Amino acid sequence: DGSLSFLDGNGDSTQVPLRGLIAAIKSAGEELQLVVLNACYSEAVAAVLQEHVDCAIGMRKAIADPSAIQFSAAFYGGLSHGRSIGRAFEQGLAAVKVNALPNSRDIELIVRPGCDASEWEPLAAVAEDGAL
Repeated sequence: DGSLSFLDGNGDSTQVPLRGLIAAIKSAGEELQLVVLNACYSEAVAAVLQEHVDCAIGMRKAIADPSAIQFSAAFYGGLSHGRSIGRAFEQGLAAVKVNALPNSRDIELIVRPGCDASEWEPLAAVAEDGAL
């Protein structure tokens, strides 16, 4: 049905329907460039969200915790060092492969047509706004 499970303020699992997630994404405005769905079987949701945000990352199937941790550490590390979304994504996949972990083919970067993930650098955008 496209819903995702999130933890609420009490640590309890709650289902968020796809239309609610889309509303939250849209309310963030055009500044939101990337959504990462670190949830199993979230690729289809990422594909739908890609209509509302330039880049979305989703998982094709269940992802082992060590693979998710390695990918996330390298991906967010790349972003924090000024890498483009595309380059940081490749670094995340490389970290999974270097550590001989499963699932490197199950993590998907979905890019809106007309956008180039290799050109968008999050920290450059922040620096232009004077917030860095």
